[in-house]
Amino acid sequence: MTSENEFNLMGWSGTIPLCDDLWLGMQARNIAIVDFTVLRGIESEAAQAYIERERTPTDILLPLSALSQMWIFSVYEFLRTWRQRAKDIIETADKVAAIDQEGRPAALLEIVEAAKAKERMVRVAPTWHSQHLEKVDDEEFVSSIREYWNFSEPIFREAEALRVTLAKHEVPKTRGLVAEALGYGRMNHFTGSMYWFVTLKDDSQIQIDRRKLGNALFEILDDGYQ
Repeated sequence: MTSENEFNLMGWSGTIPLCDDLWLGMQARNIAIVDFTVLRGIESEAAQAYIERERTPTDILLPLSALSQMWIFSVYEFLRTWRQRAKDIIETADKVAAIDQEGRPAALLEIVEAAKAKERMVRVAPTWHSQHLEKVDDEEFVSSIREYWNFSEPIFREAEALRVTLAKHEVPKTRGLVAEALGYGRMNHFTGSMYWFVTLKDDSQIQIDRRKLGNALFEILDDGYQ
């Protein structure tokens, strides 16, 4: 964990397995760039305006709410894409590990060639997924993916639940139940961050704060007032 002021963009993205993939790494860094160069500044402005005006600064919150929703969608899409890649690698690693030593090279070659066939539309730009699959017999590599999967699981689940509510207007994990106050967000008066109440299928509610979700993703210490 680090402080907000100590956060290093390239250092952070470099700790995420599979983000040596140029495009996946770029997708992750875009989330952090928008967070630190756009959203946190507007959030600070909103918090300060609330103190000075002694009321909610609606003029600031309108664009902040819109941008915060877009940011949530980006976090969800990055983690969804990452998990899809990670699941393929983990399942492939388990499959290859179950094959006897003599048969592994041929089995792995077949898997990698199938992945390369899916990359056939890429003629100039680099692509990484088939290269990552070639490393499934590297225990340290696969272990790092499992560890990040476990670390990011609660972050993904919050982003997923909020995304379903905001984008699909539904209660998560239900067959189309309409969510209540689906786009309504409130402002954290300490940080200026937007937060939402999300209703779950058991009729309970969870509170999801944009800044807290970002701090969890970036592994930044969060005392509730940053």
